[in-house]
Amino acid sequence: MIDDNFDKMAEVYDDMIDWDARLQRELPFIVEELQGAERIIEFACSTGRHTLALAEWFAVTGVDINQKMIERAKEVTKPKSDKIELIHSNLLDIEPDKLGTFDGGIILANSLVNLETEENIIKALKLMRKLITAGKLIGQTVCLDNSIPTFLYDRQKLESDSIWCKGL
Repeated sequence: MIDDNFDKMAEVYDDMIDWDARLQRELPFIVEELQGAERIIEFACSTGRHTLALAEWFAVTGVDINQKMIERAKEVTKPKSDKIELIHSNLLDIEPDKLGTFDGGIILANSLVNLETEENIIKALKLMRKLITAGKLIGQTVCLDNSIPTFLYDRQKLESDSIWCKGL
């Protein structure tokens, strides 16, 4: 994935989404599923809207491949900057030893699909598993039929690398 593709999008991303409606729809599910977590990670945090909202409940680390998205996220998340860390990095290049571990995480808005190959997606999921040592990983991807399934990976309940789907 080429992060330059998102340079222009960073300028208009927040205008493309009704954030009040989206957060009202998604936050109850995310917060409930991550209940009990203290420290979570948001993969592909874009402009930090979920990051900021989730900082009401958790310490949040946001990671994004695009520098302009991270710069915008720093502006957006200023009100809760004491509970938020933002990192410019390709998801596939994250070094778990440097970040530590998390109690849960999210990856939303087709970010997995942007990894382009099945090999990259599998690599990313394995990396996420190393970072999230307890709790859940919540992901979202939009299917061709316009439904929005959410996958939920729960290390505490599952013995295998299963993915559960749930509608938002």
